[in-house]
Amino acid sequence: MNSKILAGKNTPPRKKSGCDAEQNQVLVGKVVKAHGIKGEIKALPFSEFPDDFKSYPKVIIGDQSTGERKAYRVIRSRSQKKFAIIELEGLANRNDSEELCGSEIWIERQYLPEPGPDEYYWHDMKGLRVVTEDGRELGTVTSLMATPGHDILVITGLDREYLIPASDDLIVDIDEETGTLIISPTPGLLNTNR
Repeated sequence: MNSKILAGKNTPPRKKSGCDAEQNQVLVGKVVKAHGIKGEIKALPFSEFPDDFKSYPKVIIGDQSTGERKAYRVIRSRSQKKFAIIELEGLANRNDSEELCGSEIWIERQYLPEPGPDEYYWHDMKGLRVVTEDGRELGTVTSLMATPGHDILVITGLDREYLIPASDDLIVDIDEETGTLIISPTPGLLNTNR
């Protein structure tokens, strides 16, 4: 199978995997600081592409301590190295934007492009049941991690956790109807996770 777990263009989280299914929102970044004196924010995107923010008509800023979220219309966005500088409606000065430092940035899932055939967003992988080709039940995908070589599926079973590379060599199939990820582990892979 040539499946691809999207962790790049227009995709949510490289650093952490977040999706609020109840509100149909996807975590895409974090406000790191105020930028300038006109109320812009500097954001760290959880994808590799700060230009993604240009395609979002609005973002939802979430306060981690209170859990409250507020929607802002995106007026303008531009890249600055690995960051996005974003002008939001309602933020008029530096004091306004400083209040958002450390906050999470969410978008409505509808603003993400549809993945192509055999492509999956990280948040769609969470919760999949994982079995080997020979039917051995390993557990459930509880999170994903980005590493320089490839993404890692964190699979939590009854008595242990497995760290499985998300590579075409190991992923045999994803059965969307049953919510099952079928893998073909290389010899010894499941033992190295002890």
